[in-house]
Amino acid sequence: MTPGSFTQSFFGVAGSLDVRGTAGENYFRGVRRIDNPGNYPTPIGASDSIDIVRGPASPVFGPSKVGGYLNFHPKFKKATDGDESEPTGEIGFTGGSWGKKSLHAEVNGPATLFGKPLGYSLYGESENSDAYYQNTHTNQTVAQASFDLKISDSLHAEFGVMYQYFKGNQIAGWNRVTQQLIDNGTYITGSPTNIDTNSDGLISQSEANAAAIGQFAPLFNAHVTIATAEIDPLVVQVAP
Repeated sequence: MTPGSFTQSFFGVAGSLDVRGTAGENYFRGVRRIDNPGNYPTPIGASDSIDIVRGPASPVFGPSKVGGYLNFHPKFKKATDGDESEPTGEIGFTGGSWGKKSLHAEVNGPATLFGKPLGYSLYGESENSDAYYQNTHTNQTVAQASFDLKISDSLHAEFGVMYQYFKGNQIAGWNRVTQQLIDNGTYITGSPTNIDTNSDGLISQSEANAAAIGQFAPLFNAHVTIATAEIDPLVVQVAP
């Protein structure tokens, strides 16, 4: 839980955060990534930890947004001298309502590179899920490898790669919420009803009553056409 932050308002796609009402920056190992206002899910499962900072980033990050930023630390294995531990890993599956299916696996362990201690971490995730809404699916693949090379007692080199593929709908939510939709699941489609049945540019009391908005008739009792425009090669005139 991070006070002052929330997921940006795109239904069904957990992208970046808004921090203090401003879209947050994305950093990966301190390197700025592209903006993600709900275009693709943020791969939180591939991270060891996430820094959420409110307010502008340090000048070492370069130009940044005033709201704040997220910095992702990928899963990794620290390189240490004489590490003879066995590789460890895990595999997991998540299933749920409306065809939720997600599989992930990871392996971490020690190794050597050019005679230097090396720690490695491999992570993979695959999702193929349906959704509450018809004709809305999520296909996602995440593959990540990160390495930590101990060059000396005071110098480490971290490097790695991440691949993410996502295919799905950006906005899959309701765009016409009515009480019938909430109570019975009845969704109204098509064009809205033309309340101005006599096409005189006014909504009369009888037309408002027929549309069940009679109490608002005084607000609508005005001409729709406000201005006309005449275009001249040199002069543009607007007359009321």
